[in-house]
Order: sequence, then structure tokens, then C-alpha cells
Amino acid sequence: MTAETKKDTTRAHEHEFTLDASPATVWKAITDAEELVNWFPMEAQVEAGVGGRINYGWAPDMQNPCQIEIWAPQSHLRTSWMEPVAGNADGTRNASVVDWFIKGDGGKTILRLVHSGFGSGSEWDNDYDGTNRGWNYELRSLRHYLRYHQGTQRKMIAIRQATSLSPAEVWKRLMGPHGLAAADGDAALTEGSAYALKTTAGDTFMGEVILADPPLSFAGNVTNMNNAIFRFAHETCFGKPEAFVFISTWGVDEQENTQLEGRLKQMLQRLFA
Repeated sequence: MTAETKKDTTRAHEHEFTLDASPATVWKAITDAEELVNWFPMEAQVEAGVGGRINYGWAPDMQNPCQIEIWAPQSHLRTSWMEPVAGNADGTRNASVVDWFIKGDGGKTILRLVHSGFGSGSEWDNDYDGTNRGWNYELRSLRHYLRYHQGTQRKMIAIRQATSLSPAEVWKRLMGPHGLAAADGDAALTEGSAYALKTTAGDTFMGEVILADPPLSFAGNVTNMNNAIFRFAHETCFGKPEAFVFISTWGVDEQENTQLEGRLKQMLQRLFA
């Protein structure tokens, strides 16, 4: 009797970018702790090789230790991913993994990321959608870093504000006259278009839209801050809905960053507390 083959009912999402860098440079960017913090997490630790670990950290309560399953320099990296909040209906959990495939292409590099292992049930939708949005942004951040700031240490402003408001209401308030006051409204916030935002405190962000997915996320480069990146997102991490504002800067005075962080923190508290 032939054993019945178990049907694979998991889901995956895939992302592909062409990067202005060599495979060796891209490999270092995704596997070296000092390079990782220049575009992805706020802190990182790497134990290289199969059986080792890469830990991505954004805050004490946002740590993501991932076991390395494949380590093929300049070609293929596979790691586990953080344990999902959701599980399957029968109480089991799928093994979520991230594959990074690297391929040289005439002086550039094609990077393909596949995040797989999400269950097919609706209880997995938040994990699937959230990581999909996350990689959509983070890989754009990598592309931006390698194109404009390679080898320069990043400073990051990270503000998180708990909120019970819907994503649509959070977006409305943030982009409204008491928030970022989008100069031309939502219509201008499309990928590749110019944008301009200005807070009531007088801080201005202008440049080109990198990512637009209202009402859940927005990112743009900031040409008036040495080509920084401004990012807003509404996510439910660990079961807690929050509004995030992240700003990545390279070569900007630290005191300037600290003062800006204080003003933005006050803005989010006024809008969403």
C-alpha cells in the first residue's frame, strides 16, 4: 500500500529586487551584524554558519532570533523566523522560514527573498500580511542603503504609540492638519512620486515616495535630511495595535536626530494617546 502524501497547505510570499552592488556586498549586508543595523534592525547579533543564529532586534520586547539552516556565501541563506502569534486550528504550528537567493547580473545583484511556511487558515492572515508588508519596505531600505549610503553608520529614530483606533482613522489623523499635513493629500502618495509633509512643529519631510500602502504604511526618502528614509506603519505586533514612525538617517547630526525624535513623539502622543 502506498502511503498517502500529505498535501502542502502552507503559503509563501516572494520579493525580488535588483541591487546596485556585487553579490559579495549583498551577502555581507544580510549576514554581517554591523551591516545589518545600517538598513534593517536596530541591533543585531550573528553566529555565522549552519546551526548558528542571526538575531534581529528593534526593542527589548521585539527580538527575533533566527536559526541558520543554509549558509552558502554569496548564493543562498535560509533561516527560521520568529514564532508566529497564530497557530493552526488543530493546535500545531508551521515552521516559518526565510530564504535569501543571491545572483550576480552584469555588475548588479538580483536578490530574491521567499518567506514561507504560513498556514492556510484565516488565523494566519495577520502574520502573512504583516511580514509581506515588512519585507516590501525592508528590502527597499536595503536597496536605498546600498545605492546611497553603503558603509555609513545609520542612526534610527523609532517611535511606537499604542492605539485602539482603526488603521483608517490613524492614517487620517497622521496625514491631517495636526499631523504631517500631506501637502497634496493621499493622491500624491504613490510610489515614485514627489511628496512633501510638514508638521505643526515646523519639521519638513520631502523627497520621493518609496512605498505607499494606505492606510497601513508609507515610506519616502528625505532629500532635505541627507537622503534619509521616513516611514510610517500601523501594525499589530504581539497582539498590540501600534502606530510606528521610523526615520533612518546617515550622516545627520545626532543632536538634530534627538530633537526631532522628541517633537515627533509629542505629535504621536497628541494624535493617538
